[in-house]
Amino acid sequence: MESRKRSRSPDTQPAENDSATTVPAITTSTAPETVKRLPTTTDQLVMHLFKAVAPHLQKPNLELEVRLCILCDERNQRFRVPIETPAVVTKVKKAEASVAKYDFERIVRVLEEALASAVARAEDGVTPAMKKRETNTRDVVRNGIRESFDPVTGVSLGIIKKQRLVVCDILCPRSRYDLRFALNQEVPIAPSTVQASGGGDSGFVRMKQRTSFEAGPYSFDLTQVRQRVDAQPSLEVEIEAALDSTADLEKALSTVSGLLAKAFSLLEKV
Repeated sequence: MESRKRSRSPDTQPAENDSATTVPAITTSTAPETVKRLPTTTDQLVMHLFKAVAPHLQKPNLELEVRLCILCDERNQRFRVPIETPAVVTKVKKAEASVAKYDFERIVRVLEEALASAVARAEDGVTPAMKKRETNTRDVVRNGIRESFDPVTGVSLGIIKKQRLVVCDILCPRSRYDLRFALNQEVPIAPSTVQASGGGDSGFVRMKQRTSFEAGPYSFDLTQVRQRVDAQPSLEVEIEAALDSTADLEKALSTVSGLLAKAFSLLEKV
């Protein structure tokens, strides 16, 4: 991939501050002898992520995600260590999740082209290998519980309790963006078990306009997020994959590997 320096920082906003267990035991010291111990090859990164995920595999409702972001240090500047290849880092102050508009639009075009190709290759009566889905919601988050509403009718679409189990930040020094890998548990909750909201806004509110390109177990989600209807959107790009609690270790490893490979492929497009 051609090396490019970012001429300017994309419009960004901090990622959600979910509680989680960050992958431990890796330092961000810039001492060369320390940096050499960071997992840097793709195989090493995959195994590092898989070892963090493996202890949770028997839990239900698991979802892997990897998000394009900018990893920032204590000075709110992009994290920098003297390496040339992607590597795991810790002590990240925040991950700014918004990407630049032209990068967002570029990724949309790439995925639209992949969708058109999948449809063209599909035989009559056969479902294409990729499909597209559009969703618009108003999400209200309170006490770690997210309730999604239809933005037009105000009808509740579902309630989810989300817990971050693993977070792992991957610095990508030769790319415009870095990656935040996470394992989440998203448990559906019956409306009767939470306080009725009546479609109100008594919590952290986000309006989401999402386009998803689904291919096999993976979903490429491109989301415009607003905290107010008249606000400029935060443009967010992530890839998600569900983890079946009955799957064997080999299948889980394959899912982790595939997710990381697809994330690196996206980085090459921007």
